[in-house]
Amino acid sequence: MSDDIELKFRHVSGDIGPLKVSGSSSILQVKEQLYAQWPKDGPVSTDKPSAASDLRLILGGKFLDNSETLNDLRPSMGELKADTVVTMHVIVRPAPAGKPQTSKEKKEAQQGCGCTVQ
Repeated sequence: MSDDIELKFRHVSGDIGPLKVSGSSSILQVKEQLYAQWPKDGPVSTDKPSAASDLRLILGGKFLDNSETLNDLRPSMGELKADTVVTMHVIVRPAPAGKPQTSKEKKEAQQGCGCTVQ
């Protein structure tokens, strides 16, 4: 039996894949492979993540942890035959609103205004 698992990713704008991934791959490695092969055209391309860490994968209603391997998740995938394609849902985390703050700006915002009233 092959260690490879075929994965299809369901996104709100359409499906991605299937991608053939080793069963020993971690969820983080799956996210990196998905990010590298993200569609460059079509409806899904408009929601391209800025990094693999922006992706959240869901299997069986559960968010997957980056350290889990696909082999760890086999019980949730049901019986895997040679032609089985496992569907996971993928969510792209939205970019943070506004420009990113520097550590100095964050500290100033936490301390409040530097004004004094005399």
